[in-house]
Amino acid sequence: MKAYLVWQEVEFPKTHALEDLVLLAAQSETEFLVLKDEVTALTPYAVETRYPEFVEPSLDDAREALQIARKVRDFVLQRLPKEVKGEGKCGS
Repeated sequence: MKAYLVWQEVEFPKTHALEDLVLLAAQSETEFLVLKDEVTALTPYAVETRYPEFVEPSLDDAREALQIARKVRDFVLQRLPKEVKGEGKCGS
């Protein structure tokens, strides 16, 4: 998400709140709004895992989070040009 914002030259705050980043990206491309509800479920993994009182998610919850993360990654990568994604270079 942040790579997309950098590519679009959109300034963003230092944050792990993916829903805020989605709203910023949606200013350039409204299709990002389809991710808003799903990324809200990922934000706790970026923040809460840093603290000792973090409770590990169930296997089902972890799988769901991974599925959402992959969907978001793929969504963003589809919108980046090849030179930004590093495609076409050796080893890609």
